[in-house]
Amino acid sequence: MIGGLNSLLAHWGKAIISREQLYEWQINPIIGPSYNPTSVPDAAREYLVPDNPRLMDLKRRYTSSDPKVTTPLQWTDDHVRTAHLAHFRGDNAYVFQVRAVVIACMSALPAVGR
Repeated sequence: MIGGLNSLLAHWGKAIISREQLYEWQINPIIGPSYNPTSVPDAAREYLVPDNPRLMDLKRRYTSSDPKVTTPLQWTDDHVRTAHLAHFRGDNAYVFQVRAVVIACMSALPAVGR
């Protein structure tokens, strides 16, 4: 039965796979941010702000670079929030540690049973 369904789904580059082929994080993905908002030291919270001189310099340098390689597709100013900056090494708009992995891996799985 699965082979027949996969034949139909192959037209769209999709396939049904068994749960045994999935990792736990693919079966039960974490939907929201996975960082602890209280774990950032005060000094880091004061440094990791949108108007930090180093960050402003990076933005200026990006602006003067070729827009073909610097124009963001997802990480726009509307998408990235100030709170994300303090947790940029966690799971948030800067670095999706667990959420984007699920989407990327699931969409990259080849169709099975071709």
